[in-house]
Formats: sequence, C-alpha cells, structure tokens
Amino acid sequence: MSESKYIAWLQAAFKKLHGCEARHVETVPVIERWKGKTVWEGEVEVFDLIGHPATKRGYAWAYNKEKGSESVAVLELPPVISPQTAVRAVLVGYVKSKTKGSRTGELYKRYFRSKSKSGDLRLGRR
Repeated sequence: MSESKYIAWLQAAFKKLHGCEARHVETVPVIERWKGKTVWEGEVEVFDLIGHPATKRGYAWAYNKEKGSESVAVLELPPVISPQTAVRAVLVGYVKSKTKGSRTGELYKRYFRSKSKSGDLRLGRR
C-alpha cells in the first residue's frame, strides 16, 4: 500500500470509529520498553481532527501497512496526550483484556499476533 493510500485508510478509520475528519500532521517513531525490553516498535501517524466534539488530535497506526490490516485510531483524551501514550494505552488495554479473558481481549490479540524472536510484542508498521 502506498503512503498516500495508507494515510487515507487511517483517515477513514477515524471517520468510521469516531465520526470525524482527520488531517495528517506527521509521522512519529515510537519505541515502548518495559523492564528493559522493547514491547512495541513502530510509527504512529498524528492527525488533527475536524468535527470531533471532545478533542482536536488523534493517533493511528496499522498492524500491517502493506496488507492494510486492522487499524488502531486513538483519540487524544487524557491519559493519552502523545503518540507514546497512545501506544501505551493500547498496550495496557491489551494486557487488561487478556488477563480478564474478555471478548475484547480477542480484538486486542489480533493487534499483537506477531512476536519477535525474543518474545517481545510488535505492533505497527515498519
């Protein structure tokens, strides 16, 4: 998938999930570590949101950019205040849902299917 199609695809995710338009601002590389290990590494797309009643910014990425599979679109609402905290919020949601065995946990598992050789979770595009 080309970069412009990828951005348009993420913009469509904001429209579908949050009912607002999104204008791409920048791409931010994020590495999230826990206990000295990388648990997430990828690029987060930053968007200005138009027409959302509660926020003006959002963050999005995909499990696999080339295949255009499963997007994540997170609103900038506390505690989410940056690309890093958006990733952290999704990771925390994943861990909580996985430990509770909830149906939501199955949705998060799709985002974390790929594991590196060291067992670290990987998400996002590379």
